[in-house]
Amino acid sequence: GYQETVFKDLEHKKPEQDKVRAECPFCGDSELQFVYFTSKPTWACGHLNRCGRKGNWYTYLRDTGRVQSYAEYVRLLAEAAGLQIPALDEKQYQERLRNASLFAAAQAHFKEQLCSPAGAEVYGYLRGRGYSEGDIEAMALGAYVDKKQLQDYLKGQGFSAQEVEASGLVHTTGLAEYNKLAVPVLGSTGQLIGITFRTLLSSQEQDSLNERLKAEGSRPVSKYVNTKGYHAREGLTGLSRAIRSRRKILVEGYLDGHYVNLKAEQAGHSEPIIALGTCRISEEQIKALEL
Repeated sequence: GYQETVFKDLEHKKPEQDKVRAECPFCGDSELQFVYFTSKPTWACGHLNRCGRKGNWYTYLRDTGRVQSYAEYVRLLAEAAGLQIPALDEKQYQERLRNASLFAAAQAHFKEQLCSPAGAEVYGYLRGRGYSEGDIEAMALGAYVDKKQLQDYLKGQGFSAQEVEASGLVHTTGLAEYNKLAVPVLGSTGQLIGITFRTLLSSQEQDSLNERLKAEGSRPVSKYVNTKGYHAREGLTGLSRAIRSRRKILVEGYLDGHYVNLKAEQAGHSEPIIALGTCRISEEQIKALEL
């Protein structure tokens, strides 16, 4: 499995149910307080006073010096799976990293807004659906309530007006007016690849609104609006927990995927729940699920 590839350098391994103990390569622990899990791509050192480090497969390989970039990490896992991937275009790769950074900054802003008076409508909607305060925080949900505030925030984070414009975060129909709930979308390796924005309207309210907009000659409002460059056929929120799992549970919606994965982890269940983000499964998603 991938764990053997990632943690092949560890010494004195001792398997225990859903994890493996070993000597910590960071603090010199010899009491086997370092553990990595066989059901999810995470690790941690139990020596809290001396070390206490933890992370995912990528951070382990990066911090031990075996990879220098996320691209190298992806290539290492692909080779472990026996897959051939083409050489990466450096310019395209840097653009993707930049976009991911912009989306991460935007989602951080949306999370802050959700906790402010301006985000009360979105927060109330989530609580009305039964999500607790802890659930909302753990799922990294946010509220998009003001385009100008977002533009100013991203400018302060070092992003140009052209980059913000190209992201689709400003001039897409419905954003910050109807599509206010910001949900992070993760790719097959667990990285942020975009944000999807859900309307707070009921199906009946949305149909009524769209009839009016149609009569006015305006564009209709969609239930979900995605950032540019992201396509629903690529999303597989939760798949990073599912590599080499014998059974994978698929759900349609992103909120469902985030929530059920959260509850499964809290309950100690190892079977991964994966959100497709669409009612149809794509060839890209099928290939990723076969790993």
